[in-house]
Amino acid sequence: MSALPPVGVVGRLAYFLVIIALAGCGGGSASGPSITPGTAFVPKSTTSDVVESSIVQPPNPILLPPVVYAVDSTGTLFGFDVLGNQRANVKPVGPFGHLNGGGIATDGTHIVITDGSPSNELEVYTKFLVPAPPTPACHGLLVPRGIAYDPGWNLFFIGNGGASITSYGYPRPACNPLLPPPNNFPGAYGPSGVAYDTVAKNNTIWVANYAGYPTSANGVIDYWTNGTVANAFNNDRFIPPHPDLEPYSIAVCPGINTPYHPIIAVGFIDDGSGKGVPFQSIAIYTNKGIRIPTLFPGVKTPNSLSCNSQDDLYDADDAGLLVYTLPGSASRPNRAFPQLTRQVYGVLVTN
Repeated sequence: MSALPPVGVVGRLAYFLVIIALAGCGGGSASGPSITPGTAFVPKSTTSDVVESSIVQPPNPILLPPVVYAVDSTGTLFGFDVLGNQRANVKPVGPFGHLNGGGIATDGTHIVITDGSPSNELEVYTKFLVPAPPTPACHGLLVPRGIAYDPGWNLFFIGNGGASITSYGYPRPACNPLLPPPNNFPGAYGPSGVAYDTVAKNNTIWVANYAGYPTSANGVIDYWTNGTVANAFNNDRFIPPHPDLEPYSIAVCPGINTPYHPIIAVGFIDDGSGKGVPFQSIAIYTNKGIRIPTLFPGVKTPNSLSCNSQDDLYDADDAGLLVYTLPGSASRPNRAFPQLTRQVYGVLVTN
């Protein structure tokens, strides 16, 4: 047997460590290292470890941010994650109720909610519902209802039930002065539901006008965000499911399960005529105002609508928080949001 090469003490030590390591490779388990659910795993460069590292671990609920926001009859604003777990809650000033407040929107960083009359203002929070200055903000609104955010202009648009639409750029302390769109949204009367067109992304917003009896209904109007009309519709478009219903809430949905892109979802409520409307309803339409026949069982009063990228339509309703998959199906079980107390007045889904 030949002598070890004259590499010194350090070299000899490294040589014997290599021999010991090679001797240990013949036995033991062939499986890769164990993975504890919920912990990070950094793969090594061996074949077995690479295969095992492709295993997808379930998300850690503690780390999931809220993606569904809803305000209920207790005046509490909740944030839920994608699994339906409550992640945060806060008690805004309010009030929230029928025809009053409860609109929720986001610019991707802040959650903004409309406080109804007599507060007539906005409140601003982080995604985890921590108050974000300036809040309250934008005092001097007039029975604010729906709200939508246009990322192109970095503006929130607020539907004031007192017959106006105003805009608000964050941050603007006390919203002073209000930003009036230069063309003032002609035809808007009792603007309530407001939705940005997230599909076309062309700086248009859709407005549901709730005029109330005996005023003639102004229906649904599509506006450019500078306040001019993008699409006005005749009386043969956006026809209510019943003649004594008027549009109140609205959402723009991608329509991935239909040939129509986008779909406009409209929540209709009693016009206040006292004629005994047998039901209140949600209906969906093409962006030309043609109704797509479908049913939404369980709807009582659709106070607010919001749609995600998968065509899941959330209805903040007197019956609770109802969720439908377009083009229309039975509502998912309401027990996914057990913390909510009926009625639910506002909803925003962000994923």
